[in-house]
Amino acid sequence: MATVSGFDTAAAVYDASFTQTEIGKMQRKRVYAYLEPYLNTTTSLNILELNCGTGEDALFMANKGHSILATDVSSVMLNTAKAKSNNHPNIEFQLLNINNLDELAVSEKFDLIFSNFGGLNCISPKEFQEFFTNASGKLKRGGQFIAVIMPKKCLWERFYYLLKASPSKAHRRNTNGGIKVEVGESEILTWYYDPKETATFAGKSFRRRLIKPIGFLIPPSYLNAFFKNKKVFLKFLAWLENRIFPFGFLGTYADHYIIILERK
Repeated sequence: MATVSGFDTAAAVYDASFTQTEIGKMQRKRVYAYLEPYLNTTTSLNILELNCGTGEDALFMANKGHSILATDVSSVMLNTAKAKSNNHPNIEFQLLNINNLDELAVSEKFDLIFSNFGGLNCISPKEFQEFFTNASGKLKRGGQFIAVIMPKKCLWERFYYLLKASPSKAHRRNTNGGIKVEVGESEILTWYYDPKETATFAGKSFRRRLIKPIGFLIPPSYLNAFFKNKKVFLKFLAWLENRIFPFGFLGTYADHYIIILERK
C-alpha cells in the first residue's frame, strides 16, 4: 500500500486540486447519480467509508440521514475531514489501513461499504483479493459494496500523453505492477484494475449489480488547467456522458468506473 506520508502531503492540496474544481465536481456528480438510489431509504443505513480523504462524501451521506464511520490511513486527511464535518452527529472517524479491517472499532455489520475515487487502487492485487474476503465479513448479507476505481485503459490519458509525445506514459496504466502517480506534490504507488478483474476478485462473496464509467468523456483532473476557461464545453461533455455514453463496457476506458456489488 502507498506510504502514509504521501497521503499526508496530498491532504493539503486535495480539495483545491480536485474536489473544488469543475472536473472534480462533475465526476463526483456522476458518482452520486449511481450512489443516491441506495441512500434514498426510509431507514438510516450504517455505512463504512474507506479512504474517506477530506470527508466530502461522508458529509454528503450523513446529510442524507445515515450513520457514517469514515476511515482513512492518513491522520492529516482525517483531521481535514473532521474540520469539514463540523462535529456532524452522524459521522465518526477512525484511523484505518484498509488491509486491517479487523481493527475496526465496531462489532456490528454494515449495510453499505463505500470507497470513492481510487482508494482501492492503492493496494496490490494480492491485497485486493484479500480485501474482498475481509470486506464481506463486515457487510450484512444483501448489503451493498460501492467503489470507484481507476481502470487500465483510460482513453483520455492515452490521447493526452500521445499528444505530448510521451507514449510510455500514454500506456502507463496498462500494467499489472504498481506505478508512482503524482497527487499534488506527492507520489502515490498505484495499481490499476479493469472492471472484470475487480468483479473476479469479488466473485466468491459478491454478486455484480452495476458497472458504469465515471470520466469517459469528462476528462481526468490533471487537465483542470486546460479546461478551466471551457466550462460550457465541459458541461457538454458531462451531458454526453450522462445521456449518450453511460454504457457499462465503457468503464474499462474511462478515468474511473463505479462498481456496485451485493453481498451474497
